[in-house]
Amino acid sequence: MGSACAADDAGGDLDEIVVTGYKQSIARALDLKRDAIGSRESILADDVAAFPDLNVAEALQRVPGITITRDGGEGRQVSMRGLGPDFTLVKINGMEALGTTQSIDARGGTNRSRSFDFNLFAAELFNRVDVLKSSSAQDEEGGIAGTVDLRTPKPFDYNKFTFSTAAKMAYGENSGEVDPRAALLISDTFGDGKYGALFSAAFSRRSVVEQGYSTVRWASGGWNLNNVSSSVDPAIKARLNSTAANALYYPRYFRYDEYVQDQKRLGLTAAFQARPADWIDMDLDLLYGKLKTDREEYNFDAFSFATSNTNGAGTGLPQTIVDSLAVDGNNNIVAGSFRNVDIRSDNQLYQDTTDFYAASLKTHLRPTDALKVDLFGGYQEADFHDRQTGTYFWSPNTSFSFDLRDNDRVAKQTYGVGLTNPADWQFYQARLRRQMVGNTFGTGQVDATYSLGDVDLKSGLDWRRFNYDSTSNSYDSITNLLGRNLRGVSLTDSALSGIVTTVPYNFGTGLGTSGLPSRWIVADLNKVSSALGLDKVAVPVGTGFPQGVQETTRAGYVQADWRSQLFGLPFTGNLGVRVVRTDTDSYDRDPSFPPVSFHRDYTDVLPAMNLVLETSADTRVRLDANRNVTRPSLSSLVPAISSVNTSGKTVTFGNPNLDPYRATSVDLSAEWYFGKQGIVAAQPFYKKIDSFIVDGVTTMKYSQSGLPASLVPAGDGDVSYTFYQPVNGQGANVYGVELMYQQGLDFLPAPFNNLGYLLNYTYAHSRAEYKLASGGTGMYDLTGLSRNSANATLYYETEKYGGRASVNYRDGYLASVPGGNGNDVAGYHGSLNLDVSFFYNVTDKLKVTLEGVNLTNQAENEYVDSKGDRVYSYTRSGAQYLLGVRYSY
Repeated sequence: MGSACAADDAGGDLDEIVVTGYKQSIARALDLKRDAIGSRESILADDVAAFPDLNVAEALQRVPGITITRDGGEGRQVSMRGLGPDFTLVKINGMEALGTTQSIDARGGTNRSRSFDFNLFAAELFNRVDVLKSSSAQDEEGGIAGTVDLRTPKPFDYNKFTFSTAAKMAYGENSGEVDPRAALLISDTFGDGKYGALFSAAFSRRSVVEQGYSTVRWASGGWNLNNVSSSVDPAIKARLNSTAANALYYPRYFRYDEYVQDQKRLGLTAAFQARPADWIDMDLDLLYGKLKTDREEYNFDAFSFATSNTNGAGTGLPQTIVDSLAVDGNNNIVAGSFRNVDIRSDNQLYQDTTDFYAASLKTHLRPTDALKVDLFGGYQEADFHDRQTGTYFWSPNTSFSFDLRDNDRVAKQTYGVGLTNPADWQFYQARLRRQMVGNTFGTGQVDATYSLGDVDLKSGLDWRRFNYDSTSNSYDSITNLLGRNLRGVSLTDSALSGIVTTVPYNFGTGLGTSGLPSRWIVADLNKVSSALGLDKVAVPVGTGFPQGVQETTRAGYVQADWRSQLFGLPFTGNLGVRVVRTDTDSYDRDPSFPPVSFHRDYTDVLPAMNLVLETSADTRVRLDANRNVTRPSLSSLVPAISSVNTSGKTVTFGNPNLDPYRATSVDLSAEWYFGKQGIVAAQPFYKKIDSFIVDGVTTMKYSQSGLPASLVPAGDGDVSYTFYQPVNGQGANVYGVELMYQQGLDFLPAPFNNLGYLLNYTYAHSRAEYKLASGGTGMYDLTGLSRNSANATLYYETEKYGGRASVNYRDGYLASVPGGNGNDVAGYHGSLNLDVSFFYNVTDKLKVTLEGVNLTNQAENEYVDSKGDRVYSYTRSGAQYLLGVRYSY
């Protein structure tokens, strides 16, 4: 079958794929790679319902060419060969998948792109992942970088009654909480092995406490020079409002952050297989996933630096009195003391739920020995709902100081108020927000293969339809509660005292700065709604963004596969062409504007070729070339505003006229296989991308944009917002090389013969032209591209016990160009993660496991500006330790 069976065709016989032990999973994965026509890698479960890592993304990061992004220390999205997550096509059981979750604003907030959020599912639900780095004509288009196909277990994988259950307890270093994690699988075959049924389930709870510092970007200008003390160096004072290259930048928010996340994840799978006769196979796969997250965000900030005036009641930057300043050599204000500053405690409760449903039916027919026909149909739905309740306290017109000189990621800050004394604080406002993102996908495919001996002729047709719908309603600046205006009312007031508490966890441990506040005043987010009557406040419908896109694709292909000889050596491959037509219909029904609808269609012709020469029994040389497309993210195609981020002060518009990314790719590979787990391989790659989608950027006060004031909080009219709209820009070339070396050391004397290692390194390079906020252009690395990434795993395994340690490194990478507020880029610094695991087989059916995840307590280290390296967000989530037991029969 064109897409659903492509992995089957490439990987050979899928029966009896179950393996036990890490070494066996490595050996079987190498068999699949060696026998494939195109460039591929595979990851197999190392036991029944036991994936090598807790998270599928974290397992994928150990594959050459793959890097991941993390959320709260857990893998979230996958990038491949220097291209961002949108360029990787993710499939589940052969069907394209979209799954939406949410993160903090600094890491992108709600996912409205084509990228898949892997933290939606527990890894125990899958027993195999295939990574396809090249494509053939029979493969679905969409993944210029490559394709990741997740596969849930099936009863014919085991061909007998199989039962497995596992339970783990996870301890979070930062949270101090102990959380459960459990998995179950039951499978059996009957009717003389002609029929099979399987059910599996996985549940986990994860408590995460993430602490750090953020600035919501840095800005320049806007100072009232009459308020600058005479003790400040005149040369520094002259640069405060400069528009020249020596302009001084300051943090827009000076913010301590604590994120407390309670995450519950449930996954269910069911599979039914039938082979009632030699000429027919039928597979039915069902999948359900639910991710429920309650995230409390506590931000303590000096926020008046980001405003011109705070509703006329407090102060903005022009009213700020500057007593002292210190600067560094990169135009950064790194220390200062001020008066007339507004301090705010921002408290948000996000209650998110994602429900994912998928069903697919695959039928394989063999009417004759030469003819095979495959039928595939599937439906998928992913619904994301978010309910946000915010409560803000403030202390206006006070003194404030900060110092980044000892630690440029986390500032030491002092305040002229008591951080936990309710008498020093007032009610500022409440906020209510609701948002929904719905994705549905339907597909139908028919494929035929006719064998002429050493040549197979293939052709097929497929139809796919995505529906993307998004609604976002907000009601900001709520001050009239309990029958009166609460703005400015002391927190000692009887109406408010019951909702006052302090941040739930001691702040600052492990952040590398001494003298940080351990506690500050916050709202009790579990009491706010009922105590203030927020649960009875209706969010106005008129503040929403009802918008959506329907995308329909129709494709057909022809392909020839062959098995022959070249120079007396086995020579296999395929050659074909795929033609696909894409129709998009987008709409916007925001009540603030007239309704808008837009239609677009285009056709692509996509040739592909994959060649394999077996230069010996243990060596392979591959050449792959193809033309492919990646379509713009569905949210970027809406014909109006796609999002308003009032925390990050950004507005994003869609552009229904966007062309897709189109690319020509060429891959080479030279591979030497030795032993059971050994391989040395070099895999250079090249991609020529015709046009990149880049952001057109404008920065102005919100009131100058002409957009309705109702879209942002009251008082934000004179706040600077950055406005983004995607446009087609110049093309770029991506090139690099993947190097692999892995080996089992079974030739060594005991006990060292149980050792083995996996090493890989990837280099990727590309430069692209971006439009800058200044109106000019600049050459930068592609967003999401880490030039260098590497993995190393050392394992030791016997039949009784074993363990492994894995280190993953990736270079820093850019997140956006430009970076907003005059900063040329926004990006992430490099990361180094260490994970370990151990097992002991008490009996042949009972196993005890011990695991440690993120032992380096790696920071999520975001910055803006390539020269200034200004901290944007810096957080640490701590290590996680898991003790578990598994019983299999």
